[in-house]
Amino acid sequence: MLAIALTFFFTCYLALAYGLGLYLFPVLLPDMQASLGFDYTTIGLMSGAAQAGYMVAALLSGALTPRIGGTRLVFLSIFVCAVTLACLSQVTGPWLLGAGLTMLGAAAASIWVPMVDVVARFIPERNRATVFGVFSSGGGYGALVNGMVVPGLLLSVGWRSVWLVLGLATLALALIGGIILYRFGIFARHASMTAAAKTPALRGAATLLRSRLVLLLWTLMFFICIAYLPFQTYLAAYLRTELSFSVQQTGALWTVFGLAAAVGGAALGLLADRIGIRRAMAVTLALLLVAALVLACYPQGWLPFAAAAAYGISYGAIYGLTPAYVARMLPLQVSSPVFGFGNVLIGLGGVAGNVLGGYSKSMTGSLHYVYLGVAAATVLLLIITWRLDDDRLRG
Repeated sequence: MLAIALTFFFTCYLALAYGLGLYLFPVLLPDMQASLGFDYTTIGLMSGAAQAGYMVAALLSGALTPRIGGTRLVFLSIFVCAVTLACLSQVTGPWLLGAGLTMLGAAAASIWVPMVDVVARFIPERNRATVFGVFSSGGGYGALVNGMVVPGLLLSVGWRSVWLVLGLATLALALIGGIILYRFGIFARHASMTAAAKTPALRGAATLLRSRLVLLLWTLMFFICIAYLPFQTYLAAYLRTELSFSVQQTGALWTVFGLAAAVGGAALGLLADRIGIRRAMAVTLALLLVAALVLACYPQGWLPFAAAAAYGISYGAIYGLTPAYVARMLPLQVSSPVFGFGNVLIGLGGVAGNVLGGYSKSMTGSLHYVYLGVAAATVLLLIITWRLDDDRLRG
């Protein structure tokens, strides 16, 4: 029962932090911009601040988790997220809004990074990849709720009340989850296990830096977003401007992507628990490769929709399989620091991927080459994945 309750509540927290937290700002942006009067340069700066908050918190969360426990850090972060969401209903200018978005980015990272520690402690090893898959789809679940609920709420009560309602809902769910998991004794058990697991941090860090496996993992995590993020960032523009898709067709394709992403994490996680995490990662990356090649080489008829489905499944899975592999292959006391720094590299890889994608469009005049670049990066990811240690051989 503990594993079921923990999986349910922590998936809800990820859905709230990402799908109804970070992903809420773009939905409310036109109304907030009209009300507060900031320009697009300011929007870019605020979005950058949120990304910076995410990367800094990812790094700090990796260091804090072995010291205070992943469960405590998750609950501290979801309470910070709830308070921030509620406070954003009262912002009067871009500086306060930017500070709030930075806090949301930090809270999202400090909920996600400790999951490696939490799952390794409380989820049976035979089910861990499945649980991580469900977790990685949490943002997708939140985004689906966002799309179904927020527009109507926005029209009814306005953007300020949307922030307040979601903040109060997040606070209520945090309290309910905290009470239920407290009755399972999760905080006391986690505290005693954390004390037993402490090791000298500097010596552990030096050992990790000399580890071939960790360096391969960090390289993999950097290139993941170089491949995945440009695919998504430039997809609508590619469809509309070069493939002559209508607004309705583009919306339908995005729906296919969203639904596929929502189920992809759990599906590939379940597969990983059967065939091994490394093999499941290879399957996930193969789906991305097929999707990129379809859009680059033969985007005709129904094939772009098939590519969107393949990309969605792959996108929903890869962010769960990576921490599942970390939890499987690395000692508990160092898995969170490794995963935390890896999330910083994911953020930097996303920036690099988008910049390279935009540069290729400027140089060639076509987004076709973005998807060729994604295919090339995916081939490199497949090579790195196959160089990782086989998790099935670990006793």
